[in-house]
Amino acid sequence: MNTTGYAVLNKHQIEMLYGPNSPHHDPKVYQRFMNMTEDQVHDRLHTEFEMMSQMERVKIDEKAFSKAQGVAHARRRKRQLLSGLILSPILLTNVVLSPLLASQPFILSPVVLSTLILSPSVFGAVVLSPWLFLPVVLSPRVLGSLILSPFAFSPLILSPFALHPAILSPGLFSPIILTPLLLLPLILSPQCFTPIILSPLCLAPVILTPMVGSPLVLSPFVLSPIIASPLGLGALVLSPYALSPVIFSPLIIFAVILSPSWLS
Repeated sequence: MNTTGYAVLNKHQIEMLYGPNSPHHDPKVYQRFMNMTEDQVHDRLHTEFEMMSQMERVKIDEKAFSKAQGVAHARRRKRQLLSGLILSPILLTNVVLSPLLASQPFILSPVVLSTLILSPSVFGAVVLSPWLFLPVVLSPRVLGSLILSPFAFSPLILSPFALHPAILSPGLFSPIILTPLLLLPLILSPQCFTPIILSPLCLAPVILTPMVGSPLVLSPFVLSPIIASPLGLGALVLSPYALSPVIFSPLIIFAVILSPSWLS
């Protein structure tokens, strides 16, 4: 450094600056630098300096520069998202074709007047984050959870849920349409006017969850017992069910129409 005015990066520093985990990652540059010795770096720099001194002007490829900056920004944004959204309310945001954002943990981050479309989620926990006016369309969710997160006016349409328990999360006016539910227990999450339509259920028990005005229509279910969960102003319409007993769950103004049962 004292004699040349610069220092040559060692292999570890090159890995940090240009390696696969760096926002400035460039496979060609990374491989070229990793394969050069210190003497080769000195020779290359001297050659480049001589060439630049002979140029009348230096031209920058603005298109390539902008592209590189955009890639670096995207990588930085990805790293920020991977840590989850904490204390970050979302308002008037359309999330479309964005599985990365949809898969982030939402903690103390309410979502209001937004849409979630074509954005599947994996490991996307929602904790203490109410949903209000958030339609979820064509956005499956797997291996997540909904905990202490009330939701209202947030329909689920064509968005299968699997391994996604809902705990202490009341729902209001949030119809579930064409949305199969697998291993989705509903625990201590009262529902009001949340109909389930054309949405098969499997291993989706309802436990300590009163439901009012929430009929099941054309939604067969199996291995989904209803335990200590009063049902009122509802109906079971064209929805056969099996191995799904109703235990300590009074039915109040509740109709069962063309819905045969087996071993229940």
